[in-house]
Amino acid sequence: MNFHIEYEREADGRWLAEVPEIPGVLTYGDTADEAKTKRCLPRCSASAVL
Repeated sequence: MNFHIEYEREADGRWLAEVPEIPGVLTYGDTADEAKTKRCLPRCSASAVL
């Protein structure tokens, strides 16, 4: 099963990477790539929505 990751830049400059199909699965990072590589997100196929 493949999921997509949505990226959003927060007002404080941090990036949020979230998997909308799985409630509660999200991470933060200083860059979109950093947010993506944390925790379980690398196992999801990334279709970025900026």
